[in-house]
Amino acid sequence: MRYKDTIQCAGAELVGAVRADSRKQGLHGEYYALHIRRGDFQYKVIGKMDCLSVSYVTICLLIGGKA
Repeated sequence: MRYKDTIQCAGAELVGAVRADSRKQGLHGEYYALHIRRGDFQYKVIGKMDCLSVSYVTICLLIGGKA
């Protein structure tokens, strides 16, 4: 899928602003994002996960634990 240049540029500006704010807070301009899709997977149980469950699994995976 290809997005229009205006959408790409707007996204880049937003990420730039988030990184600038991160630098102001002493976080070295780091920025990470996740795009979590629910409801369009082949496994029905994944599509029914609530936000807390998604957050828990994500945190476990990020800190190296097992979900």
